[in-house]
Amino acid sequence: MLISHCALYLPVANPPLESILTGGRTRGGFLRKKAFVYRLEGVSVALNFQAAKDRPAHLEGLAEYIALQAGDAEHKQALATRVQSTQTVLGVNLSEPVPHQSDVFGSLCFLVEELGGFMFLFDSLFDPTSGFLLGPMAEARPLSESRPEPNPDELKHQGETSGFSKAHIENREAHYLHLAKKGFRCSRGLPLSSEAPLLRPQTEIAQRLSALNALFHWAAVPQVKDEVITDFLERNLLISALGTEEKTLIHLSRKKALEHQDSVGWRLENMWALAWVLGFDMLPPIEQGQIPGEVIQKLVLEFSPRLDGSSAISTDKMRTVSEVAALEDLYYCAHNAVRSAQLGSDTVPTGFHPMIDGGTIHERRHALSWCLAPELTWDEVPLDT
Repeated sequence: MLISHCALYLPVANPPLESILTGGRTRGGFLRKKAFVYRLEGVSVALNFQAAKDRPAHLEGLAEYIALQAGDAEHKQALATRVQSTQTVLGVNLSEPVPHQSDVFGSLCFLVEELGGFMFLFDSLFDPTSGFLLGPMAEARPLSESRPEPNPDELKHQGETSGFSKAHIENREAHYLHLAKKGFRCSRGLPLSSEAPLLRPQTEIAQRLSALNALFHWAAVPQVKDEVITDFLERNLLISALGTEEKTLIHLSRKKALEHQDSVGWRLENMWALAWVLGFDMLPPIEQGQIPGEVIQKLVLEFSPRLDGSSAISTDKMRTVSEVAALEDLYYCAHNAVRSAQLGSDTVPTGFHPMIDGGTIHERRHALSWCLAPELTWDEVPLDT
């Protein structure tokens, strides 16, 4: 999961941030602290102090949020008591999204643990020692820790097979079995894909990846200057490679665009799939969840072209159309399992969040399906399951 902001609730009036998060500095006066700022792993972290006059109304709103959530009344009352004991609220802003496994997020968890507080993260209450306590992240359907080993005989294709070869049908059934072993359960009546797929031209796929790389920098990497990004887009004629909503975002002022860091992070999932098609050596596995930090670094900093024009995408290892079609079909089936889970069914692995992790399936599948639909624009690609 990628994190770009959250809020910290601490039961102390003057948290000793300098002694817990060494190397940082406080902005503002002694009587009116505004923020505590530090850097870790190249990421700037700003802990913004909420004004004391605003805190009562804010905490009242959080208490109301807790009361409206489903759950045990005693548990919710205990959480409301923790809210009432809050004496400091810190809004956290990161200069770029970070994975939940990163040292950056770990430093925030350490701070909260040391001071006995909690976080508000992904619209949910989170305690680093106990996990998600309330909200959509806590409501992810708890799945069975152990499933019986899938029986291949029970995973035969049940949809239309007329006109398809035996090998093509067996390939789909192999996907059903692979998914079942990973904990995904999809419909076995899904239409079979074409036996003669077409792959979009290499140049178009490379343009799309480059355009998304520029878009991600525009809305999520403020350290890169505006003119570097706009020159890259214009020099390589990349605006046409963006979808309708993406064009709207790239035409926003930089300040406005940076308010969309959360949503533009999903473009990294598109980029991972596109890069794999072009020869990126890290396969996007269906059970991965959101793209991890080490993949982002290699994808954005090493594989994708540099915005200053000093490097280009190497496409000498581009995947064959059959390789792309096979992965796209696997993602198509997994997408069906995710959609069912989003409606409440027990069809995804333990710990795989239907909305957050499931969103990665949607985005990667979109990119793969686009590669196999050369006659369609990005916005026209059907994503039904």
